[in-house]
Amino acid sequence: MAHIFNICLKNGEFSYNWKCAYLVLIPKAGKPDASETPKARPICLINELGKTFERVLAERIFLWQMDNSGSDLSNNQFGFRKNRSTCDALLLIKRITSSAVKNEGLAFIVSLDISNAFNSIPWRVIREAFRRKSFPP
Repeated sequence: MAHIFNICLKNGEFSYNWKCAYLVLIPKAGKPDASETPKARPICLINELGKTFERVLAERIFLWQMDNSGSDLSNNQFGFRKNRSTCDALLLIKRITSSAVKNEGLAFIVSLDISNAFNSIPWRVIREAFRRKSFPP
């Protein structure tokens, strides 16, 4: 498998067969109105080879980012980071706000959620960002 993955990496290819996915709809919480279409969260499950290759790619990107300060990986980024979770982000917010209140100060939190933000970015923009940051081909 390592040999096949290395060929795919060298050629910049992700096999079409590995991209085939099963669509699973996970119902969202709450009772839908009888006249409404039930709300569901779509999840695409790719096969084992595709998932394994995806993890190889993610690991290589992660290792490159750790070794290259030019990747501009913010210390305050918690998503898509090893050993960081939503709980870590919430604990940081709690620490900052508790410190502000303890010192008789104020703390404001501004939150922004862009629906489908990552899925809405055109691939050409992602590829250009990779080139600008000198990601290896």
